[in-house]
Amino acid sequence: MEVWDAAERQSGRGHMNQSILVVERYGADAAITYYLAHRSEVDAYLIRVDEQKERDYQESLKHPSPLRDRLKALNAQRIEQAMKATLMTRSV
Repeated sequence: MEVWDAAERQSGRGHMNQSILVVERYGADAAITYYLAHRSEVDAYLIRVDEQKERDYQESLKHPSPLRDRLKALNAQRIEQAMKATLMTRSV
């Protein structure tokens, strides 16, 4: 739903938001019907979203967050500790 809201804000078109209301009210059948009736538009939108996600990801690689680096280091440390614990239990 957030993706549709973002598309509605980016494009300035209100029909994306209306389609969310249809899905919430009528369920998946309405969503599938909407997709089939607007396939090229929805597919183009999904491609734009994927492209934007990739641009954002590439930008994040250029300017890594210190928090991200700390979390990656903590995760690596936990993995190393888990591996050591596994090796110790196997040798016992």
